[in-house]
Amino acid sequence: MKASPAQIAFRYRPQGSATGVSQSMATQLLPQYEPDDGDLTKTQLTQLKNSAPKAKGGTIRSSLFECEHV
Repeated sequence: MKASPAQIAFRYRPQGSATGVSQSMATQLLPQYEPDDGDLTKTQLTQLKNSAPKAKGGTIRSSLFECEHV
């Protein structure tokens, strides 16, 4: 499930305060980023996996990447 570019991971408050932000305050104060290019390519994933430090023993319980072999 992908979020639309206009969605944000929190709810705006009716009025900005120390514990919440209004929509008008958010557009003025929070950085506005351009949309990215989408998912990484297989080549980019391979480069990341190859550049990551190798485990020094133990077992891996979870990973940021989907494993092709178990």
